[in-house]
Amino acid sequence: MHRDRMIYQTDETRSCILAMAQRLFLENGLVATQMQDIARELKISRTSLYRYYQNKFELATEILSNLSRDMATNWDEVMEHTVPKANGLAEVEFYLYEFWISDRFKVAHEYMAEYDAFFSGERADETVLKGIARYYTNYSMELLTALIKRGINDASIRPDLDVHLSAVTLVNAVRSLQQRLIMRGRVLIEARSDEHPKMMTELLRYLVLGISARA
Repeated sequence: MHRDRMIYQTDETRSCILAMAQRLFLENGLVATQMQDIARELKISRTSLYRYYQNKFELATEILSNLSRDMATNWDEVMEHTVPKANGLAEVEFYLYEFWISDRFKVAHEYMAEYDAFFSGERADETVLKGIARYYTNYSMELLTALIKRGINDASIRPDLDVHLSAVTLVNAVRSLQQRLIMRGRVLIEARSDEHPKMMTELLRYLVLGISARA
């Protein structure tokens, strides 16, 4: 971070910028919201805004990180009040459905979908990759990996699986379809409108069957 950016920064102003940016990004979208929009709503100059964040990507990525941490914290609270499932396979199914498919974290999922769509392709240069790595949380992979290991140990999940490969494949399969449904909506013309809300649970059924020891 540049020296001049550090001199003028305060935690209160940073928090205000993050809160306003998150509101505008969620209400109007990443594409439609520009840095000058955030500065105008906060009644500060763009120069002041750029002392805290060099560009929209840096700001959007920190918001993504905050939303991810909030999801993890909320999920831990959910698990504290959840009756343990019969085996590891059932835990995997419960986690994928309740964390990624249900409407529990709908707002965060919608933001993630637009973030992935916006910061991809030519925009995904080395700066983008380093920025994402800076804020990346391994929560989902660690949790799902532990659940798969539990399933292998209790014989509900196939023992021949590569645990990490299975975890990353399951999460990305679910998120990919979820994000396509979010971003495409009714324009996903290959599926009937009445099929849209059923596609995620149908995918989950196939995925769970594929890792089941009984398959």
